[in-house]
Amino acid sequence: MEFVHSFGFFTLLSLISPIDASDSWSYSGNTGPSYWVNSYATCGGSSQTPINLEGGEYDPNLGNITFTGYSAADSGTTYILENNGHTAKVGFQSSTSMSISDGGLSGTYKVLQFHAHWGRNGSGEGSEHYKDGKPYPAEIHIVHYRNSYADSTAAVDQPEGLAVLGIFLEQGSVENTKYSPFINALSNIPDSGQNFTMSGFALGDLLPSDTSKYFRYSGGLTTPPCYESIVWTVFNEPVSLSMTQMDALRTLNYEDGSTMQDNTRPLQNLNGRDITASWDGAHHVAVSFALILLVFVFHLF
Repeated sequence: MEFVHSFGFFTLLSLISPIDASDSWSYSGNTGPSYWVNSYATCGGSSQTPINLEGGEYDPNLGNITFTGYSAADSGTTYILENNGHTAKVGFQSSTSMSISDGGLSGTYKVLQFHAHWGRNGSGEGSEHYKDGKPYPAEIHIVHYRNSYADSTAAVDQPEGLAVLGIFLEQGSVENTKYSPFINALSNIPDSGQNFTMSGFALGDLLPSDTSKYFRYSGGLTTPPCYESIVWTVFNEPVSLSMTQMDALRTLNYEDGSTMQDNTRPLQNLNGRDITASWDGAHHVAVSFALILLVFVFHLF
């Protein structure tokens, strides 16, 4: 999950970094995830993201999330798509009316941006979070900051200063027209540093059809500086994109000109943190899967 600064009315699409945001970290080589902690101490913290979402305990306080301004394009907001050298990101003006609340959140959180993480093909590893030990081909993160702070910069390193929605993407056989505005616009930003002002669309179109079932835990940014300031919500139901739509993600390039793919951080240790779920049954599904696996292994011997 990447973060952006907000200054005045416009969202400046750049990463927070104490060094040079463009080349101080990457997803491979000697600036890859295993080296991040050398420059960003918080990346070695005990509440890092992503994690494997497994066995979430039912929490009756996790009701339906209220999505304000999600059902239609925000006519007062500019949608700016950028290839920032790490991902494709859509940023919004700080004056946007889009926000989330309820669902166990401690306040109202304004939308800041969304971006994606993906793998090298439509059927392999590409999501940052796993569910019951299984990765998905891609994952969307919709980033919000708590509206009690003056702006996102003030919120980014504060406890529960940010709230992020995670959406798993899987490959299907039919084009998802709700995602078309985002996917089709990617052809305008093949190279790092390019940006494109796109037509507005309903942010709710990115969400799964069932938003009542989700996992919740406390974590952090999945990219440097890895601040542990996020209330994470990851939906149980994935969203399906066609093969062509999935392939469009891999038409982007990193700063060095190579194909942008595998822009994911490895799983992090849970370190005793609680994973809760908004529906009764998430834990039972995980336990049932484990029992089936145990029985299968037993019969092998």
